[in-house]
Amino acid sequence: MREKRLFHLRHAADYERLGVPLGAPRKEIEKAYRKLMLTLHPDKHRSKPEEERERLLRRYDDMRTSYDKLLAVDEENIQETKILGKRSHEEELESLIPEEEKRMDELKRKVEEAKAKVLSSLAEK
Repeated sequence: MREKRLFHLRHAADYERLGVPLGAPRKEIEKAYRKLMLTLHPDKHRSKPEEERERLLRRYDDMRTSYDKLLAVDEENIQETKILGKRSHEEELESLIPEEEKRMDELKRKVEEAKAKVLSSLAEK
């Protein structure tokens, strides 16, 4: 299960790059891709400065790569992505943090609270 979640998190950037929600249906991905490709296609930007054309070409290539990755996902994985899409990316990443790290954060918080209590008691005396 964890491997599948990691797989979907890796593809979250692809969904975002194409401007579609996590777990979007294949047709929605294709529609967004076609729309972006029309605006980013290198032939549309021949009159622009070289730097701008290179930036747009990199973005065009990124979009193509994202599209290819998303369409390579089988239907079972897309269905699971829809379920995961109901949670935020932050919540999903939080669930992947090892328990030891969570405990360490809790200990650090308790140490800070103890320091604050000692300092406040010293200030009262």
